Amino acid sequence: MTDQRASLTIRMPRALLDRLKEAADARSHSMNAEIVQRLEATLFEPEEAADGTLRFTAPDEVMEKFQKAVFAFEGFEKLASQMEESAAKIQKYIEENEIKSKYNIE
Repeated sequence: MTDQRASLTIRMPRALLDRLKEAADARSHSMNAEIVQRLEATLFEPEEAADGTLRFTAPDEVMEKFQKAVFAFEGFEKLASQMEESAAKIQKYIEENEIKSKYNIE
């Protein structure tokens, strides 16, 4: 995979550079990561579609992270559902077999 990043040299007021450095340090980011994140936040703003809904244009990297998070959540939902079913089966077994009274469980 080829690197599709470009290099850019810019001039800015020293005070702005200092503020960016402080922000990057506060987030444990590199200066580059801080600047890229801020540019992406302003360049990938929502667009209003013909039906009035908002649509976001995001870099592939952001979409990939979002998709992974959604899939992880869907997996978690399935696991939680399976756990609830198992807990219900255990509860039913306990009640049917009078486990509480046999072992003095309150």
